[in-house]
Amino acid sequence: MNKEQIQAAFDRCGLGKLGEELSFKLWIKGFGENCDEDMLENFLIAYDFRDESSLLADHFLYHFQVFKTVLKSWNGNVPFGFW
Repeated sequence: MNKEQIQAAFDRCGLGKLGEELSFKLWIKGFGENCDEDMLENFLIAYDFRDESSLLADHFLYHFQVFKTVLKSWNGNVPFGFW
């Protein structure tokens, strides 16, 4: 994903302001190379970032890695109604 696609995923999840702060930083760190838009949207829905006015990119990436590890342990099949 490029910077604009990362921002668009944040926008679709109602987190446009947070996306404005993070999308460039995440893109520079290579985030889009290891993630697709669906996975990012699922992560943004599963984790509640609505109260976060500011979040460090490294903290975001840490939580995303935890999310990916959990998905991998479930073989990519998230239980219905998980979020």
